[in-house]
Amino acid sequence: MEANVERPEPEGSSFPSGGYDTAAKSVVQREPNDLIRFSLGTSDADVIQVLETEQPILNWYRADSFIHAKVRGKEVIVHLELQTHDSTEIPMPRRVAGYVGLGIRTFGMPIYSHVIYFHPNAGLNDPGEYVQDGQAYEITIKYKVIRLCEIEGQEILDERLRGLIPFAPLMKPPAEMDSKEWLRHCIEVAETIPMDAADKPNYLRVFHK
Repeated sequence: MEANVERPEPEGSSFPSGGYDTAAKSVVQREPNDLIRFSLGTSDADVIQVLETEQPILNWYRADSFIHAKVRGKEVIVHLELQTHDSTEIPMPRRVAGYVGLGIRTFGMPIYSHVIYFHPNAGLNDPGEYVQDGQAYEITIKYKVIRLCEIEGQEILDERLRGLIPFAPLMKPPAEMDSKEWLRHCIEVAETIPMDAADKPNYLRVFHK
């Protein structure tokens, strides 16, 4: 179910054009370890399996990524929701509550949920929790909000984490670089990352979305 509306970028915007979220999902499929460690804020996390979200029981909700992982010695499901813009049709707290509930029902494990916002204007008002107040019927579901524009991009490039470099152009550039210089710099670093020649075109494609 689509629950957000893509807005045209203003003329002169350096933000990638449509399709970035689709390209980014392919990065999650190929390099999930870097993404879950970044999202969780710990290196003590290892992917066991990227789970299929197109199976019938999950199809109506279409969560972006459910990843079976071991985090600090405990098996959990890491949920990553990749958002270009704010969710408009269904507010993000309600969407995440649905994903978490279905994930618990389906997998029977703790769910660590994250929403990663690509656009610098997105996620500003996301509270990071779903709350239902009511005597004897209280529900609170908390999730982590990550706005890429608030992340220091040069640190990601310096660590040369293959699964995060495709997201670096959306992060905060060094003070001396404008957006076009920053994009060129990110592409230069990406081109030096060792990988099979057959995989390199798909890896670099995300920079041109």
